[in-house]
Amino acid sequence: MKVAGEEVEIISDVEDIANLECVNVSLYPNPFAEKMTMVLTPGCSGDLHVTVYDAAGRMISNEVTSLITGQEKSMELGKDLPSGSYRLNLEYGGQSVQRTLIKMNRS
Repeated sequence: MKVAGEEVEIISDVEDIANLECVNVSLYPNPFAEKMTMVLTPGCSGDLHVTVYDAAGRMISNEVTSLITGQEKSMELGKDLPSGSYRLNLEYGGQSVQRTLIKMNRS
């Protein structure tokens, strides 16, 4: 797509995190008003550590979920959080990735 002569990339509301070994993770929607869904598709078995921090860096939640090879798993995030910016940290097999989550006010 071009806007004012510049190329603009359109980003969907599903974010793939493909850089965790053996685990394909999708997050949607982001930003969200009610809850965010995280879909995990593991290529191997093990524990995934899911931690959410608020904008001040305080840990809001910390959860460990067991993954089994080939068994897709869904998790809901942010349902009980007030609106604001949050940092999601996913850790698996000694690797970690972080993503920013935005919870909006309901209109």
